[in-house]
Amino acid sequence: MREHWWYRGRAVAVLSLARRAGVVAGGRVLDYGCGTGHMGPVLARFGELWGVDGSPEALACGEFGAYRGVSLLGDEAGGLPEGPFSLIACLDVLEHVADDAGLLRRLKGLLAPGGAVLLSVPMRPALFCSADEQAGHLRRYSRESLARVVADAGLRTQARSGYVVALLPAALLHRRLVQQGRARAQTEFQLPARPINALLGGLSVAEGRAARFIALPPGLSELQVVRPAGHRLAAGERAPADG
Repeated sequence: MREHWWYRGRAVAVLSLARRAGVVAGGRVLDYGCGTGHMGPVLARFGELWGVDGSPEALACGEFGAYRGVSLLGDEAGGLPEGPFSLIACLDVLEHVADDAGLLRRLKGLLAPGGAVLLSVPMRPALFCSADEQAGHLRRYSRESLARVVADAGLRTQARSGYVVALLPAALLHRRLVQQGRARAQTEFQLPARPINALLGGLSVAEGRAARFIALPPGLSELQVVRPAGHRLAAGERAPADG
C-alpha cells in the first residue's frame, strides 16, 4: 500500500516533522511496528535502521531492504533489539495497545541521550467506527488525551502537526456515513482509482511538506516528536516554534 495517498503523505510528514524537531542523522533507529516495511526508506535517512512487529504475516510479506534487521515481537517485549536508539518511530501503534503510556515508557528506556520518539495516532474520538474496529484500534485520541499519555510516560512534546487536515471535511462525512450504515468501512483501506489517488496524494504530500515549517491544526491524525521530560537543548540547538 506504499502507493496509497495516505501513506505517501504520511511518509513526507514524518520526514518533515523529524527535521523540524532537529533529529539528526547518524544514530541507530528503531521502527517499532514496522509492518511490511514501507517506512524503511524514510527512517533509514536518520541512521542504521532496525524493525520489529507483532505480525508474522506482515514480516513474511514485507520489503525490508532498508533495514539492518527485523524481528518478531513476543510477550514482555521479547524480540526487541538492544538500545540505545537516537530515534524510535512508533507510527500508528499506540491505538492498538491497551497500555499505551506503558509502551511509551518502555520505548523511552531504549533512547540514547538526546533521543526522540516520533509517533502518530488517529485523532477525534467521535469518529470511532467500524473502520477502526477492522483496523484493530482500541481508541482514537484527542489532543488532551494524547497529552496525558505522553506526560504519563515521562515525555514531552517537542514538535507536532496534524495530518489529513485539508481532506478532513470529506473524511468526517465518510465516517458519519459509516457510523449510520450508509457507507462501507472497507473503502478506507482500498486504493482509489488512479486519478483520485493522484489528486489526494498531491494534497497529502503538500501537507507533509508544510509540516517542515509549521504545526498544522489537528486533522484525522496527529504526528508528534516527543523527548524525555528532562531533555535540555544542546548548544546551538533551537526549540522549534510550534503551535
